[in-house]
Amino acid sequence: MSRAVLPTTQAAVAAATAVAERHGRQVTATHDIGDDRTFAGLSRPGACGGPVSGTDWTHQDLARVPHEALLEFGGVPEISVRLFDHDEVTVTVEGVAFEDVARDSLPPFLDAVWSGLAHTRIHRFPPGLTLKVAVPGEPTYSEHVLRTTAWINGIAR
Repeated sequence: MSRAVLPTTQAAVAAATAVAERHGRQVTATHDIGDDRTFAGLSRPGACGGPVSGTDWTHQDLARVPHEALLEFGGVPEISVRLFDHDEVTVTVEGVAFEDVARDSLPPFLDAVWSGLAHTRIHRFPPGLTLKVAVPGEPTYSEHVLRTTAWINGIAR
């Protein structure tokens, strides 16, 4: 299966929304656009406050405007996605944050969770619990679980 290339935050939002709709999930999106609204814009030296070339926005000006988004999905498991500027993504599943998901891998990651390819692994020594998401064609994503929920307990192997 070919992987979609998601060059912008807006493209990632549209792709994640399409996956959610296929699985019957509601999506709430909050967008932060501009240097004064995003972490990338506030932390960037020499950030542009407006158009560089006169009074009209050009395509080059728009390409430089940072865009971040927060997606919250309804249903169980509880999932939120924070899309940052510069291809950074944090996916939180039932309170467990996956910070190593690439933006292009976001739709298959969400599809894997909603298709039942997520499970937990109990470790006897040292004691602990790991949430694993098996995305077809990629290494399995794993994160340590600090707080259990009914959904996390229900997918234990």
